[in-house]
Amino acid sequence: MDSKDNELARQQQERRKRVSRIKTGIIMTIAIWIAISILAIVVLGIMVVKLNSRIYKLELQYIKHSYRY
Repeated sequence: MDSKDNELARQQQERRKRVSRIKTGIIMTIAIWIAISILAIVVLGIMVVKLNSRIYKLELQYIKHSYRY
């Protein structure tokens, strides 16, 4: 009887460890996904600002060019 109790306790402990590893894996996956998403948002935001600046400069060149004629 004592060996059965020990075996059940050992199985429960292994199950808890396995569940804990799965939880940790899921949390790490979500954390990495969030970090990548934030990085992508920052990079895309910087690109938008740069493109807006280039568009503004092109508009100024077009306006200056159109006044010549």
